Amino acid sequence: MTNLGVVNASTTLGVVDGDLKGAVAATILTGVATATATQVAPGLDAILDCPVHVTGGTGKSAGATSDFNNIGAGDFGTGRTIFRYSGQVCFPESD
Repeated sequence: MTNLGVVNASTTLGVVDGDLKGAVAATILTGVATATATQVAPGLDAILDCPVHVTGGTGKSAGATSDFNNIGAGDFGTGRTIFRYSGQVCFPESD
């Protein structure tokens, strides 16, 4: 679960569980997205399909790339999101 607008209007902070367990931050760099969503209530959208491609990271994720898919919900009244994800993270080979 993350909260948009914690650092600025485009940055989300939160906690991730599962294989990617830990703190997470993401910044929306452009307004272009390929998510499939449907409104379930005013200001609340169900995210039915949201593919993501990630390049880079920090700490143990430095140099990682990833392709994964999300489903979840976005409450744009509170700025909260919650997602389930599936996919693969690739780390560079170490020397």
